[in-house]
Amino acid sequence: MKSRILVAVAALLAVFSIPAAAQEYPKLEVPIGFSFVNVYPDITPITSFNIFGGGGFVYNFLPMIGIKTDFQGYTQGSGVKGCVDP
Repeated sequence: MKSRILVAVAALLAVFSIPAAAQEYPKLEVPIGFSFVNVYPDITPITSFNIFGGGGFVYNFLPMIGIKTDFQGYTQGSGVKGCVDP
């Protein structure tokens, strides 16, 4: 009885995995990301300031093997009251 159930489960897995094997995958992806950091330093003349960031690049060699790079371009102002950033 157990062997019949095992064979039936194996057959169902094989049938449902065939469409997954036929799926195409992207060779190249360019994700765009956003991160937000709001900093509140504990120094009197400095108010809060914001820091933002970037994107990335993905190259897939095979459906499950690829390389991903992540670029985060953070920038910030001085946060000093009355100071204009260049």
